[in-house]
Amino acid sequence: MCEQYSSLETEPEFHTALQTVVTDAMKNSVSVTGSWDCRFPNGDLPDLEITIMEVEKPFPESVNGNE
Repeated sequence: MCEQYSSLETEPEFHTALQTVVTDAMKNSVSVTGSWDCRFPNGDLPDLEITIMEVEKPFPESVNGNE
């Protein structure tokens, strides 16, 4: 799976790949909310903590009567 994402070079490409992974997981009933450590033992990259949390969707203006 890592090979699939080895050519990411821009933030929009990263965002698209991340959204695809999260969407695929959710469609397969995999829980995606939580926090994970992402360790890079070779020292070339910083260790990271990845957090995904559900947020409330904004209401469209027409629902609020502001149309």
